[in-house]
Amino acid sequence: MNEELDYSKLNVVELKAISIAYENMIHHTDNSPYPYFSATMGTLGEQFIDYPAENAGSLKIFYDELTTICRHLLDLSPVPPSLDPDELVNSATNDELINGMLKTGLIHTLVSDLQAIQKVIEIRLAMIECGSNTGAYHEIH
Repeated sequence: MNEELDYSKLNVVELKAISIAYENMIHHTDNSPYPYFSATMGTLGEQFIDYPAENAGSLKIFYDELTTICRHLLDLSPVPPSLDPDELVNSATNDELINGMLKTGLIHTLVSDLQAIQKVIEIRLAMIECGSNTGAYHEIH
């Protein structure tokens, strides 16, 4: 396959996701290909900093559920038939390459966003364990 990839079947969100993923690769950044989704997930995650201490057990179970979800999402990530770019281009169709890029970006985004929520939960659980409802992170949020 020596021709350019055909993106004509993609919608605006898919095109933007591929564009951001490409920029990440070029600039060695890790911006979300789905920035509005990630921003919303971040806002949701911040709510856990005020989670009631008396429900810490539920919060620990939710944390474990997120760990399991992330692990299984990563298992769903497409595995390319080859890691050699030339071989991959010659063995995959246009649609397979684009679908692989989109699926990989989506799974990476979901896992990253869920792990960010886990980090807030870790902070909250540490605060509960120490009997603290203050601190730099709590003051920011």
